[in-house]
Amino acid sequence: MTLTVLAMPLAVTQVFMVGNGGGGVAHGLTLLIGLLAIYFLPWFVAWRRRHHATDGILIANIVLGWPFVGWFGALAWSAMPVRATASLANGAAARNRSR
Repeated sequence: MTLTVLAMPLAVTQVFMVGNGGGGVAHGLTLLIGLLAIYFLPWFVAWRRRHHATDGILIANIVLGWPFVGWFGALAWSAMPVRATASLANGAAARNRSR
């Protein structure tokens, strides 16, 4: 695991090489954007679901996401049920009373 993490910068620089063995800058940027999208997937899921702990999920994803156990933990946390906030609960109660 440690060797993989240490070799990651070398692999990224190989992708950006132009010429033999590299994919060029456009290929490297596409790969980098794709990897960042996958890395921040737990935060995006929480944000789209309007999760009550979106900020906590983002922090956990940044700090603990690089070993994949932390990333899967943040993803599981973002998939947990969302609590209704007080303003949403009060609005729903008001709508139910008016019926």
